[in-house]
Amino acid sequence: MSRVIVVLVGLLAQVLGIEADQAQWGELGIATLFVWGSVELLRKKVFTALDGVQVHLFAGGVGVALGIAFGLGEIIPGGALDWVVFGIQATLYATFADLFGKKVGGGSGNSPAPTA
Repeated sequence: MSRVIVVLVGLLAQVLGIEADQAQWGELGIATLFVWGSVELLRKKVFTALDGVQVHLFAGGVGVALGIAFGLGEIIPGGALDWVVFGIQATLYATFADLFGKKVGGGSGNSPAPTA
């Protein structure tokens, strides 16, 4: 089972443009990129109606799911609670990075820009 998860995470890494080095995936910074990239990809392609607080709740779910997948794939050590906390931390950092990037870049948060 862990090999299948590692292969799937590797495929996700390639889609998101993250280096396919399994040794780095367990680092919180790389996991943050996984959460942020996954949420942005899913929000733009699948769940296009998500906006505002819904995006943050969805990101939390993605982070927890990713933490559990990393744990089951033996990418990160610990028990189930450790995996969930790891996923929540990655989500928190991804949220901060997203909000900071939009604030600095002059974006309007999670709301789409008005069309003229």
